[in-house]
Amino acid sequence: MLGTKSVIFPFCALLSVLAAARWLRLSRRDRDPSRLALVCYSALLGLTFTLSTPNVSAGLDRVVGVPNLSAFLIHVSAVTASFTAQVLIDLWSGTGPSMRRRVLGRLLLLAVFLSWMSV
Repeated sequence: MLGTKSVIFPFCALLSVLAAARWLRLSRRDRDPSRLALVCYSALLGLTFTLSTPNVSAGLDRVVGVPNLSAFLIHVSAVTASFTAQVLIDLWSGTGPSMRRRVLGRLLLLAVFLSWMSV
């Protein structure tokens, strides 16, 4: 029997991937860093929703042979999407060297959190 997650999550994943493709197409004309952040954010949401689909999650764990690997990847993609949203806000709110420092600081903090999560 199909559960709610089996119906809603693939739909949300499809919408996220379509949004990422649209932002990617628009970013080819204009090299705005905020558009690249939107592409990354939408793609990460698509990955999160795809991996959160019960059949995909169970299949990935079974194929790879690592129990709960999909749960770990879901958390990694969700945390990375959250940091991408924060970078997007930084890009929209400022310019110049201070904005670059904030973005680099967030990326370094993301690297610390991801390495901490993998231990």
